[in-house]
Amino acid sequence: TNIAAKGLSGNPVIESVRNFFWPIERLVLMTAEEGAQTSLLCATAPNLLGGEYYRDCRVAEASAEAADQSVRQALWKANQEWLASVS
Repeated sequence: TNIAAKGLSGNPVIESVRNFFWPIERLVLMTAEEGAQTSLLCATAPNLLGGEYYRDCRVAEASAEAADQSVRQALWKANQEWLASVS
């Protein structure tokens, strides 16, 4: 076969900018490990309530859009159409 795998490093300009702002980012952003905690909790904790919205490993209030019936119906319809197209 004529297939080649390639590995690339990130853009050095972006890396330089990221490195410059890293001290500020550390103050306001989570690490990947910290950011994954809520997803891991929801995927593995058998005693969590279904149908709830979780943030920072706790039940939290979702956005106003989540409570909007017309938004919910449009999302449900879009999901149904997508599922039908890939089935």
